[in-house]
Amino acid sequence: MRMLRRLAMLVGVMATANVALAQRAGTIEAGVFGHFTKLDEDVLLGSSSFGAGGRLGFFAIRHLSLEGEYSFGTIEDNVRDVSMWYPFRGLVIGHIPITSKVKLLLGAGYKYDTWKGDTTKNQYEDGFTAIGGLRICINDGWSVRPEVVFDRNPSPNFQRPTTSTSTHLGFRFGISKFFGRANNTCISPTGAVPMAPPPPPVAPPMQVPPPVVMAPAPTANLTASPSSITAGSSAMLIWSSTNATRCSAPWTSLTTSAGSQSVSPTSTTTYTLTCTGTGGSVNAPVTVSVTAAPAAPPPPAAPPREIYRLDGVFFDFDMSVIKPEGRVKLDSAVTILNRFADMRVEIQGHTDSIATEAYNQALSLRRATAVRDYLMARGIAESRLTMRGFGETQPQADNGTDAGRALNRRVVLIEVR
Repeated sequence: MRMLRRLAMLVGVMATANVALAQRAGTIEAGVFGHFTKLDEDVLLGSSSFGAGGRLGFFAIRHLSLEGEYSFGTIEDNVRDVSMWYPFRGLVIGHIPITSKVKLLLGAGYKYDTWKGDTTKNQYEDGFTAIGGLRICINDGWSVRPEVVFDRNPSPNFQRPTTSTSTHLGFRFGISKFFGRANNTCISPTGAVPMAPPPPPVAPPMQVPPPVVMAPAPTANLTASPSSITAGSSAMLIWSSTNATRCSAPWTSLTTSAGSQSVSPTSTTTYTLTCTGTGGSVNAPVTVSVTAAPAAPPPPAAPPREIYRLDGVFFDFDMSVIKPEGRVKLDSAVTILNRFADMRVEIQGHTDSIATEAYNQALSLRRATAVRDYLMARGIAESRLTMRGFGETQPQADNGTDAGRALNRRVVLIEVR
């Protein structure tokens, strides 16, 4: 009979769990524990019991489980000759989150005891049980449970008319393993047990790392004023920078981020400035071009030397025939040309402004030709003589008077250097 009652209660608990399971899928918990129980001394079974047991639980809804447990315990020597104690408990336990891995356990339910070797032949009793403890998660599947158990039996199985109830107080420590949705039960303090199977894993969205804030890179600017100098002159190097703490170069003792320095290179030189800051360093070059000092200008060339001039008195108006007076003067020119055999001359013919320019140009060339022919007739080589006719373009006197026009009708011998 006692065994049938115990099996009936276990079936009842499991039936309740199966109903809950049918309504909503949950997590299964299986575990073992060891216990120490302080027995009610009025039961005449000694003062304490040590033992172990196992538990099977089902999470019907979020933070609530149905749990059945069965254990055994030793009994001290006693007048009733009881040797072992077999308590069974059916509990409803609330799981109250404290942290993500710690939950407070509070529960209550039915208790049924069986005693082995009881001389009274009344070997069972039932009553009320309560539990309080903690669930400490080790990982998603395992947890440990330190607990305190309180039993109250309204109809204890012993012969003491002065006592109508008995109480037992137990301390135990157990370990549990979760099956099914263990992650939701053990780790998540607020998450509900999902009704449907979890969806297949979805790749998490790509995480874009936050931009790395870099120190701004320094900049440098170096200029030369002027950028091109002659040897022996100076140029001013001027620099500036941003995001730099110092600037330096071999050609200056300054280390400021902005400044100037005078330089006097003897040849074309490239100067480089280096500026540094928290964001790195940068170089800025500039080239100063150096040219040689200009040489002293050569003395001006001597103007062409006039050898002889045959003015208009030696030519009649509109004529290119040399008068006798002109031949006498040309003979003096022949004497000089014979003395200086390397001398070369240019025979330049001119006219006044009467008649057209084209006519006067031809007339001036005929007069120069007449002088050349005369000199050649006196033995001067033609290779030493050249001719040019200027017409009326280079007057030396006023063409508005007879005297001025007579001076403009001329032939001039110019030494060619």
